[in-house]
Amino acid sequence: MRNPIPQQKGFLIIEVLIVIMIIAITFVAFMGAMAQGLRVSSKSDEITDAISRYESFLFEIENGLRPDLAGYGGNGDLAGGYCYQIKTEKSSELTSLLQSQLSWKENKECLNLEVLVSKAPAQ
Repeated sequence: MRNPIPQQKGFLIIEVLIVIMIIAITFVAFMGAMAQGLRVSSKSDEITDAISRYESFLFEIENGLRPDLAGYGGNGDLAGGYCYQIKTEKSSELTSLLQSQLSWKENKECLNLEVLVSKAPAQ
C-alpha cells in the first residue's frame, strides 16, 4: 500500500521567495543604518574641525600672535560654514576682555567664551 501523504524533499518556491524577501529587507535596513552613521560621522568631523580652528585663534590671541584680533576683535568663516566673532573690550590698562562666539550653521546654536587677556608690560 502506498503512503497517501507525499514525502517533501526540498523547499517550495514560495518559501525560497519569503527567505529572499526577509534577507533583502534586513539588508536595506542595515544599509540605511550605515548611511545614517556616515552622516553623523561627517557632521562630527565638521564640528571638530571648526572647533579646532576656533581654539587655534584663541591660542594665537592668548600668546600675542594676533594683536589685530586681541585689540580690535573680528569675525570670519571657519570650516563647514561655521563662523567666529570676537569682540574686545578694554577693562584696564593691562587687561582686555575678549568675548568670542563660535556659531553653528544658520546661527541655530553657538558656543560663547569670555577670556581676560593681559597685556605684557612694555620693556
